[in-house]
Amino acid sequence: MNTDEELLTRVLDRAASRITTETLRPLAEPATAPPRLARVRRAIGNARLAPAAAAVAVVLVVAVVLVVTGRAQEGKPAGRGTNGTAVTGPAGAPEYYAEVEGDELNGPHPPGRVAVVVRSTATGAVVARIPAPVIAAAPKAIPFSVAAAPDDRTFYALYANWGKGPGDRWIYRFRMTSSGRATRPAAISGGLITGQDYLGNVGGFVVSPDGSRLALAVAGGHANSQQSGIAGEILVIDLRTGAHATWRGGMDRPGQLFGIQSLSWTSGGEALAYLGQWCPPRDLSYGSDGGFTCATMKDYQVSRPAGTDVVREIRATSRGGTLDSGPVLRAPVKSTDPQPVLVDPSGKDLITLRAAATSGVLNVVKVSIATGEVTSVLGSVPRMQPLFSANHLAVDRTGRYVLVWRGESVPSGLQLHGWVHGGAYHQLVPTLSPDGVTIQMTW
Repeated sequence: MNTDEELLTRVLDRAASRITTETLRPLAEPATAPPRLARVRRAIGNARLAPAAAAVAVVLVVAVVLVVTGRAQEGKPAGRGTNGTAVTGPAGAPEYYAEVEGDELNGPHPPGRVAVVVRSTATGAVVARIPAPVIAAAPKAIPFSVAAAPDDRTFYALYANWGKGPGDRWIYRFRMTSSGRATRPAAISGGLITGQDYLGNVGGFVVSPDGSRLALAVAGGHANSQQSGIAGEILVIDLRTGAHATWRGGMDRPGQLFGIQSLSWTSGGEALAYLGQWCPPRDLSYGSDGGFTCATMKDYQVSRPAGTDVVREIRATSRGGTLDSGPVLRAPVKSTDPQPVLVDPSGKDLITLRAAATSGVLNVVKVSIATGEVTSVLGSVPRMQPLFSANHLAVDRTGRYVLVWRGESVPSGLQLHGWVHGGAYHQLVPTLSPDGVTIQMTW
C-alpha cells in the first residue's frame, strides 16, 4: 500500500467511526401515522439507515478526496502546488534546488564568479543568486557546498577563503520567503570549522530530516600531510545550540589513505550513512568538484583501478565516536568505475548508479541493503566519458526524486545536470559559462 492509499484509508476509517445510530437524526414521519406506529417505523428506519448512511458518508469522503487531489494535479507544473507554494511529500518534486555554480579550482576568479544559485525545479530558471557574506577573516569568500533543509525553504552554504588565508570554513543560512525572494545569508551558531587546509575537502554536507542538525565530512588533524587534505571525519552540528559531535578513526589500513565521499541521513534522523574509500597515496587525485578520489589520468582519460569503496552507518544520536562503530551497509568492493551511494530515507535501500544492459546508459537504482538486489529503477541518465570528476547524487526527503550531475561537460558540450523520477530523466538547463561548472547541487 502506498502513501496515498494509507492516507485515504485513515480518512475513511475516521469518517466511518464517527457514524453511529445515536448520531443519526430520525426521519420525519407522516402526520397521519398513529403515535405508536410512528415510533416503530422510526426505530426500524434508524436501524436500516445506519449502515446506509455510513456508506454514503464514505462515498462522499472518497469523492471529496478524489476531487481535491485531482485538482491539485491537473495542470500543475512539476514541483509547484496550485497556489504556487512548495509541494511536499509524494505529490511532487521539491519546488527549488540550489547549486554552487562556477569553478573554484580553475582560476583565479573573483569571488563573485562562484556563487550559490537557487533555481526552479519546474523551469530551471534562476530564482535567487545569493551574495557572498562579508567575512573579515575571508575577504575572498567563495561557496563550494550547499545543503537543503526538509522544508524546501531553508538552505545552508559552506564558504572558504579563496587564496591564502586560514584553513577555516564558515557556514551561513538563508531562506526563501513566501514571495519567492531569498534572505541575506546569516552565520549559524557553531558554523566555524577550523583546521581545513584544502579547498575542496568536504565529502558531504546534509541537513537532518527534522532540520535540527547539519552533518558534513571534513579533514581532521593528521600527522600525514597527504591525509590532512582528505575528508576523513564526520562532524554533526546541532543547529539549535551550535554544539559539535565528531566521528573519526577506526578505518585505517596500512599503506592506504581513507576518505569520505558522501553522506546521507535515514528518515528518522538517528543514523548517517557514508561512502568511504581507501586509496594508495600514489593514486590520490583531487576532483574539480571537491573531495578526493583514487584516480590515475593519461591523455585526459581517468581510471580508478586501486580504490576500494565501503558503505557504513553511524548512529548520529550520540556525542561522537569512531567511523567503524556502526554496521556495514555494503561490503568493501573494488571498482574501475565507482559511483556515488546514498541511503534511501527509509533506511532499507541504497541509491546509486549502475550500468544498464543498454550500452551508454546508467540507471539510478535502489538496491536492497538486506539482499543486494535492485528493488526499483528511478530513471536512466546518459553515460558520459569520464574526465576530471565523478557523478553525484542528491535525494529529496521522500526518496523518490534524485538529482544527478557531473562537475564538467563532455566534449559534446552536454552537461549531466538533471533529476530522475518514475523512470524518467529530466534534463535541467545547463549552467555552463566559458570557464564554469556546476560544482554541487541539492534539494
